Amino acid sequence: MTRGASLAVGPLAMSAALLGACGTSPSGMGVQSDLSSGARDMAVAQRSYVQEKITRCGKGGMQNQIAVAPDGTTVGVVTIADNGKQGTCTLLGRPPMAVPVYDICFAESVGGGAFATTTVSSEKYIAFTGVGLAYAPSGAATVAYTGNAMGVAPAERYCGASNLLSRSGKAGQFAAAQTIATSSQSGGQVPGKAGQCIQDVCNSGDAVGFWPTLAYAPGASGPAYAYRDLHYGLDDASRSSSDLEFVGAGMGILTVDVARGGGAYGRMAVRGDGRPAIVHYNGERELATDGVWINQDTGAGGWVATRVSPARAGEGLGFAIGPTGTYALAWYDQDGARLVYAESSDGVTWAPTTDVDTDGVTGMYPSLAFGPDGQPAIAYYRCRDYDPSNRNCDNNRDGLMLARRSGGAWSVEPVSSKPGVFDGMYPALAFAGGRAVVAFMTRTFDPGSNTTSVELDVAREEAQ
Repeated sequence: MTRGASLAVGPLAMSAALLGACGTSPSGMGVQSDLSSGARDMAVAQRSYVQEKITRCGKGGMQNQIAVAPDGTTVGVVTIADNGKQGTCTLLGRPPMAVPVYDICFAESVGGGAFATTTVSSEKYIAFTGVGLAYAPSGAATVAYTGNAMGVAPAERYCGASNLLSRSGKAGQFAAAQTIATSSQSGGQVPGKAGQCIQDVCNSGDAVGFWPTLAYAPGASGPAYAYRDLHYGLDDASRSSSDLEFVGAGMGILTVDVARGGGAYGRMAVRGDGRPAIVHYNGERELATDGVWINQDTGAGGWVATRVSPARAGEGLGFAIGPTGTYALAWYDQDGARLVYAESSDGVTWAPTTDVDTDGVTGMYPSLAFGPDGQPAIAYYRCRDYDPSNRNCDNNRDGLMLARRSGGAWSVEPVSSKPGVFDGMYPALAFAGGRAVVAFMTRTFDPGSNTTSVELDVAREEAQ
């Protein structure tokens, strides 16, 4: 694209095969907003960042996740990379059909050094549905992803990866894949929710493992996982009846949000008492249940589900529990085309949402972490700054942004804003050694060859 080129915002379920097409949304969802009420730039704080291209992942940078090892300085990033591979899948009663194969690449930096990489797996994806990453107390990384388990028959009605798998290790030294879930069958539902499982829909199907997230609780023998169960696949009935599933360390599968269309964009954190809290999005069923939800284990076998907001959220939820027990949640409000933030002391009662950035079409793919000062910070993609008549992403007015809160007020700083490229999509934020580290995707278009390429970049905050 030439200077001033724009990128239109597209549908909610973005096909992986369309990623390289000009005019495809970097956000993967529609923007329906009144930009005439948008605010101008908020308070801006300036820090300096140094960037590194992770070239050994190939054309990576999609749906990134980041984590910091217990040593506080080792940083891991997992990304989905489009390296031009192809495969086939066969659906029930149909001839084989072509499907793209994407690499799941893990990159790790020790003590601020260069990133070493490993291809964790190569999987068939018709749509991107997330990856998960967490570090064990031992310092080993665990990557959770949607794949096809060895020896397990492919899903009958869903093309491509349809199981929940994980691999653990360090860059270059990953153990064999572990199979976590291969079907919709679970060991039970949370008390009081069995009535929602009409005609046993919650236990029907074989398309599982989407939007995986994981976390290690103190003293646990292994990680806990959460994921979306899509039953038979991407038809309307499966989406509107999808479940949020949980697998505790050494435990079976528990359906914690039953047949209401939830489980998208899952993020999990561990509470102070060691129990899990899972945020996810439901945009598939009805106004009474759609929105941003949190499900948490309250102990004594009980789970409580709380609707944080009825908002139409864009892809990705930023979620963390702070050092003092504060629940912090951020999302892109599709109707307002802005970044919003919500906070709670217990995950049940939430304060009114706060606008963090309202300058144009902004706040996409939020990633939230608590800084060394104990305050929340949010990395996100600004598609374009304020323009009352234009909603399209602009490669000269977009960029990777980082919002930090101090003294109760938010300030916004640009981390990467290169002219002529789309930079800042799919950010993943962490703090290592007290400084911000953000992984993100940069996308460029060459008008001479009419080709699009993407790459994984990492920006590190420099000492002041």
